[in-house]
Amino acid sequence: MAGDVGDEAAVINMSNIVYAELGAVTALVNSSGISLKRRPFIELDAQDLTNLLSTNITGTILCTREAVKQMSTKSGGTGGAIVNISFMATTMGGRLGAEAYTALKGEVDIFTKGLAKEVAGQCIRINAVCPGQTHSDKTDRLKNPEIAKAMAETIPMGCIARVEEIVEPVMWLLSENASFVTGAIVDAGGGGVTIGPENPLLVGKSF
Repeated sequence: MAGDVGDEAAVINMSNIVYAELGAVTALVNSSGISLKRRPFIELDAQDLTNLLSTNITGTILCTREAVKQMSTKSGGTGGAIVNISFMATTMGGRLGAEAYTALKGEVDIFTKGLAKEVAGQCIRINAVCPGQTHSDKTDRLKNPEIAKAMAETIPMGCIARVEEIVEPVMWLLSENASFVTGAIVDAGGGGVTIGPENPLLVGKSF
């Protein structure tokens, strides 16, 4: 099912359809997100921020709200688990030229920790996973071996993550194996980012 997670009516509609067809939600992964091309901060404009907020923050909060309504034992639910996809660079300010994107992803971490406390007594766990650069269908640029090599050289582990390496911690947090874990921010970023001289191959890319 497709829908704009930044549109409240669309989120409510999707939630209602899921409930009608599958019953109450017991697991949610908030992974919708957009990024910006890295460029000097002074070139950022208000529309960039509006777009980022709508999908990366508003969408995460709205989808979580609707899931909590269905999961909460206070409203007849059986509980559940939510995992928000954040960004490993929230702990260090992000790559050069990506400060705004990273700052907004930092709000996902704050939201995760705060709401986890509020809904813990309703049998709902909320955690976040913070991936680093990852090979996926959305990262066509990394099919260029020179760009992939340049990116890998900025990661302490010296490589780019496979999707499976991000999926595994997400699935663990959703599972009963993490039944006493809530409000956690799990770093899956290969050790972070080393900031050195800017590689021309990476300038202007969305990372």
